[in-house]
Amino acid sequence: SLCQRTTETVDLSVLVRHEVVFIDQVVSTVHPLRAVSAVGQVFPSWCTAPGKALLAQMSDEKVRRLLPRRLSRFTRHSITSLDKLIDELGEVRRTGVAFARDEYTEGISAVGAVVRDQSGSMAAVSVPMPSQRFAGNERRLSKLVLECVDEINRSLGGEAAA
Repeated sequence: SLCQRTTETVDLSVLVRHEVVFIDQVVSTVHPLRAVSAVGQVFPSWCTAPGKALLAQMSDEKVRRLLPRRLSRFTRHSITSLDKLIDELGEVRRTGVAFARDEYTEGISAVGAVVRDQSGSMAAVSVPMPSQRFAGNERRLSKLVLECVDEINRSLGGEAAA
């Protein structure tokens, strides 16, 4: 339903060590230009919306132990400072949503949030898209992602996102 509501691709991913692994995807067919990754593809956590959403579930100390002090740069927008990332994760904890704006791939931005079942297992739901459709739509997309995550969490017996 999130794919229908946003008219964009929706990804489900998990954190494995310090990387995000895409485990499922619903590809939008509405737009000819769309963001699509292969199931099983691995991305660095610090420059993706699902990765940041999942990292924000950890304490700052755990994030510092997990990630290298100097983060790899993929684009001119990549966060390379662990301190700057920690600051951003604080905002993710406060709002329940994470953003990545051209940080791993120029021209692709995303919003993501975490789903959790009653045992504490977590995954991230994210909506990636071309940055030109993302810009200016962050509030609407965040609302839709949080509504979806809350629905999933309720069905899994977990807690609300934010």
